[in-house]
Amino acid sequence: MPVFHKCRPCVLFLITYIGVVVAYSIYSYHTQKNDTLKRLDEKLFLVASGVKHCLPDNFHDKALAKGDVSVKEDAANVLVLSEYARKMGVKYVYTLVKIGDITYFTSTSCTDKELKDAVETPYFLPYTEATSVTLSAFDKTTPTYATDSDRWGAFRSALIPELTRKGHSYLAGADISTAYIDGLLNGHMWRSIVIAAVFTFLVLPFIMIFRRSERDKINEFESLKDLLHQQSMDKTTKIERKINEFLNKK
Repeated sequence: MPVFHKCRPCVLFLITYIGVVVAYSIYSYHTQKNDTLKRLDEKLFLVASGVKHCLPDNFHDKALAKGDVSVKEDAANVLVLSEYARKMGVKYVYTLVKIGDITYFTSTSCTDKELKDAVETPYFLPYTEATSVTLSAFDKTTPTYATDSDRWGAFRSALIPELTRKGHSYLAGADISTAYIDGLLNGHMWRSIVIAAVFTFLVLPFIMIFRRSERDKINEFESLKDLLHQQSMDKTTKIERKINEFLNKK
């Protein structure tokens, strides 16, 4: 208990130091996480805003029903949008229209693998997985951001309401895979953990030096105490000897 009491300042300092390091690491991770998500949403907005410029002029004034766009024109749109998505570093870009309660793809990109395997999303394909968030985006004038999953995977999406010259409304969208986002966030998390571990290990040598110094002081104190005790015993012995000598003389 006395040894612990003497090391108590060291223990308290170590606990406080580690607590500060952990708190800073958590704060740093959440700050980086929020900044990353904000930058990704900004990127999705910019990419989705550019989708209409990849399509023919007044495309959505013509693309109003199943047979309004030929297979050849749709294939050309797929190639243009696929190249745009690849260059911008997103998974998919597309446009959607809503007729009644049903949402349809009017244009979309494909991944390199889908193009290689000739797996394309045909024009005016019903988007049956459209959520209430997606449907409500048609009635808004501001971008909608959502994280959903469908038959193509799980994505963070930006949906921008657009209006043609003739007053037809549609959504321009851009997707980033949530797996990609998770990879970025996991990188931030591990970076924060490593930084916390480094700062924790950096202080350990100083703690060890402090403990060694305290131990040396304790040993020195014990030695001094033993010396004083021995000197006290020697003095007591001398006094007793003198008393005995005095009594013997009598």
